[in-house]
Amino acid sequence: MTFYRRNLPHWQPSGANYFITFGLAESLPKKALEKIRQERVMLEHLTSQDDGDQQFAHRKIIHKKIFHKFEELLHEQKPGPK
Repeated sequence: MTFYRRNLPHWQPSGANYFITFGLAESLPKKALEKIRQERVMLEHLTSQDDGDQQFAHRKIIHKKIFHKFEELLHEQKPGPK
């Protein structure tokens, strides 16, 4: 089985079926996306003065936090055209 890391860990078992999730443009409210982006910028600015190792650790935490906010927002949306 092949294993690799990118944004999330991935396993690729031989002969397995794969599940793929697509994000569609404009499927999330623009105001909510902008709020999340602003929060990310603010958090990154707060950690910009950290030293290398500490900054890397903080950016990893920020990435997880922002990713979680996007996931929550996606799960709140109703399917179908707007």
